[in-house]
Amino acid sequence: MKNLKFLLVIFLGSIVWNCANPELELDEHVLTLPEFQSLNYPSEFDVDKLLKVGYPAVLGNSVTYISMTTLGSKLLKLISKEKPYIYFEVNTDFADVGTMKMGFAGGGKIYYSPYTLEFPYRDELLFHEFVHILQNENQSPLKSRNNEIEAYLAQYLYAKNAGGSKGAMLINPAFSALIRYIADNYIDENTGMLRKGINQEKFNKLYNDALDILESLSGYQGEGWFSIRDTNTYYFPNIINLIKSNV
Repeated sequence: MKNLKFLLVIFLGSIVWNCANPELELDEHVLTLPEFQSLNYPSEFDVDKLLKVGYPAVLGNSVTYISMTTLGSKLLKLISKEKPYIYFEVNTDFADVGTMKMGFAGGGKIYYSPYTLEFPYRDELLFHEFVHILQNENQSPLKSRNNEIEAYLAQYLYAKNAGGSKGAMLINPAFSALIRYIADNYIDENTGMLRKGINQEKFNKLYNDALDILESLSGYQGEGWFSIRDTNTYYFPNIINLIKSNV
């Protein structure tokens, strides 16, 4: 599979996706979903064993794409059950033209905005929501900003693992840059732990800076939202579980 994907990258390297929405500021991505969908490449993962009947075809394709990556395959196996349970609903609150959003609501339900179906990085959005399923064991999600940071870090690590150097922008440029910097400089991608020899105080500051950004955004404010700032706590246990998983 690695050799095939390498050849596909070479073959598709000249294909460029032109985004009609300049606010998204997308980066070039290796083997985008529209490119992947045109290939109809088979996957060992059976999407119908995870998603309930009636899911949008493009989201099914996205799950297949996720299954073709190392981290994606591990995550899908970790959240899979004996029968399909994940389903999608359009959220009219997300219906603004050009708005690209997804949200895990518990009980297998994932909301999405209509524009998400046109977004070439929707596999990254799905991966993010699947991380929330892993964090919450499919229960109603905690409104934890710490969980959000872990999910965004996992999303970025997945994008790198899938072949992209950056992937989709995460919330806004400042937050994206911060998540990328933390992942690239402080997280050991072989274990999910902090790298040996890092400056713990600098890491704590960067992590709290990320919390500060989330706390300033309306989508992460209101009843139930909380942040934990404890320098003795490691906040990425699910990333460790994902990376070390042998399922």
